[in-house]
Amino acid sequence: MKKTTANVKFLTRVALSTALMSVSAMIVIPSTFVPFSLQVFALYFILFVFGGGVGIAASVTYAALGFVGLPIFSGFSGGIGKFFEPSGAFIIGFIVAALVYFLFERFFLKGKRSSVSTFLSLLALYLTAAAWIYVILGGGGLKAFLLIFPYFILSFVIPDLFKIAFAEVLAVRLGKYINKL
Repeated sequence: MKKTTANVKFLTRVALSTALMSVSAMIVIPSTFVPFSLQVFALYFILFVFGGGVGIAASVTYAALGFVGLPIFSGFSGGIGKFFEPSGAFIIGFIVAALVYFLFERFFLKGKRSSVSTFLSLLALYLTAAAWIYVILGGGGLKAFLLIFPYFILSFVIPDLFKIAFAEVLAVRLGKYINKL
């Protein structure tokens, strides 16, 4: 494949993936504890179909577009202020999760998908989000962080595992067709 064709294909995948992340932010599942968007589903669908490189680029593009004010974050919001809210922690976490997935995929698995890379990237997402919220709340020592982190695990892990499983099922069924485009 020519380099120009590969670049166009990569940029098209990033654009489509960024759009998927943006739309998935608008789909919120209400809950008594915390509301859930479908962004984790979108991120892992992107990672499973296109790989970590597209996942990183799409996550960074999504964050940058929202940062400059486009209303693509949950609740049709955007702007720098969103990064200083609890949901902003996940915007940063998506980038870190995609990076961990990419690094594991590229250097340890040689392009293969693995539940280990999925688990490690999800753990990175939670750790990043918890650390970001810890900073936003003004710190408070290790004890405060150890109170924040289990909240993320208990609040999000079960719904996120369902979203990831659904993303994998769709990626297996649709990925071969999508990648032919």
